[in-house]
Amino acid sequence: MYSVFPKYRRIFTIIFLTIMISTTLSMANTPKKGLATLTIEGRIKDEINIPSFLHTPDKTLSGLLKLIDRAKKDKNIEGIVLKLKSPLMGLAKTLEIRNALKSFKKSGKHIYIYSETLSKRDYLLASISDKLYISPQGSVDISGIALELVFLKSTFKLLGINPNFIQIGNYKSASEPYTRDNSSKYQKESIKNLLSGLFNEYVQIIAEARGLSNASVKKLIDIGYFNSSQSLKTNLVNGIAYEDSFDELVGKQGTILNDYFYPKTSKPEKLPLWQLMALMQNQPIKGVNKEKIAIVYMNGSIISGKSTKSLLSDDDSIGSDDFIQIFKSLKNDKYVKGVIIRINSPGGSALASDILWRSITQLSKVKTVVASLSDVAASGGYYIAMACPTIIANPATITGSIGVVGGKFNFKGLYNKIGIKKEIYKMGKYADVFSDYRDFTSNEKKIIHKQMLETYKVFVSKSAASRNMSYEKMHQIAQGKIYTGSQAYQLKLVDHLGGLNYSISYIRKKLGDHNEKLEIISYPKRKTLMQLISARLLLKQQLINEFKQIKTPVEPIINHLGNVQRIFANERIATLSPFFINY
Repeated sequence: MYSVFPKYRRIFTIIFLTIMISTTLSMANTPKKGLATLTIEGRIKDEINIPSFLHTPDKTLSGLLKLIDRAKKDKNIEGIVLKLKSPLMGLAKTLEIRNALKSFKKSGKHIYIYSETLSKRDYLLASISDKLYISPQGSVDISGIALELVFLKSTFKLLGINPNFIQIGNYKSASEPYTRDNSSKYQKESIKNLLSGLFNEYVQIIAEARGLSNASVKKLIDIGYFNSSQSLKTNLVNGIAYEDSFDELVGKQGTILNDYFYPKTSKPEKLPLWQLMALMQNQPIKGVNKEKIAIVYMNGSIISGKSTKSLLSDDDSIGSDDFIQIFKSLKNDKYVKGVIIRINSPGGSALASDILWRSITQLSKVKTVVASLSDVAASGGYYIAMACPTIIANPATITGSIGVVGGKFNFKGLYNKIGIKKEIYKMGKYADVFSDYRDFTSNEKKIIHKQMLETYKVFVSKSAASRNMSYEKMHQIAQGKIYTGSQAYQLKLVDHLGGLNYSISYIRKKLGDHNEKLEIISYPKRKTLMQLISARLLLKQQLINEFKQIKTPVEPIINHLGNVQRIFANERIATLSPFFINY
């Protein structure tokens, strides 16, 4: 008997430990009637590709939406006490969380929000509250929306770098920061149109939430900044208090359930026993054999090959190879009945975008497929979205930018300044056309322009076909123009306005899943615990968190140039959006 036991000792130990962990995670008091507490802080992503017990659900959009929905449906929950700790997320994600809170509020429940101070973006979220409090030394910023463009032509000239870029589409301005000292008239028109749409959305939300007219809100915006007493006087907030005093005030409204969302203090996400066993044994988490809906999260710049992740930033990439495999597996999975492709991308490689478009098109022939657009789905991001029969965008999603840009940088002047010399030997007239040691010749520019024009025509043709438009009509809408989700809806570039929850409800209805029996699973699949440890990703995550504390004035420029470098490392033509907007 003893000689047999060692053979199964590992299995018995794993089962024993798994049962102990599962029991510990399951130990939670039955919730009493009262107010659930929730804190939103840090960078909020659509989804995080690590095991759920290694991160808290309030770090993801999908997790936050689930928490709010859970509280909405729970008869014991009378309201939510929400604390905002300067969360980092785009406008579309902010509005998705706000809409979830709005639905919670419509169910007859209350929302109490506290923030020491409120930025423009934070205030849009906080304005949904029944009672909104800030710190005595806090302030409210509703100064409007601004977009800052950086032009590097003179800097490059000083360094001896000569950008060689060509664009197809008058409004396709992704290369203008490198080739000009100011915006072209087309870019100015595009930016004004985009900001106008976002501003109108901004004004309407605040007006509706605080019971003010649009005209009154615009007057407040022109004042811009309000200290705590001014914020209270103008009805932007309902009260002023330190956080402990706010807790006491809210405590009078009902029992505070601090452990409702997170039993104990470790804040684990409860996992079934079989999932814990899978994680410990280095087996991928898989749903049981039941019908399901898959959500594929595509976040970052689009590149050919494998997806990459920067250790020093939150920049992800959408590698065509990885996602093609995901779409193939979903296509062949008989249990997957529908797919939501969640896109948050400014674009990237034209080649990779087209390959992904093809893969999604093939998937949509056998599955019900819906595109759900997050903060941005522009250029290549829209290219992959148009492969889906149905496109759903948030009103604030930055989308469109149907156009093409391509080129290279000539570093010869810089090389000369630092003593680097190059000699080029070639066999073939155009063998060195993309050398970084010379400019394009006029004839080369014509050849490249012709190639890019063909890419643009394909982009427009596919967009027109997917939207049931003529090429001529789509060409008028395209040319690199950028739109808000609301503007895109009016132009029929998207089919519906809504967020992730709306997309899930839509596809359930489409599939006839009225009782919500279909399980929701997400891709890329979460890594197992053993994979994380072997890859030392936990240590890497710590490194990322440390470097996040280091901020420089040129960080946005470095990040943007980093994206451009990754895309043009192996590609010559890109479908790339020209800028990002920070709120």
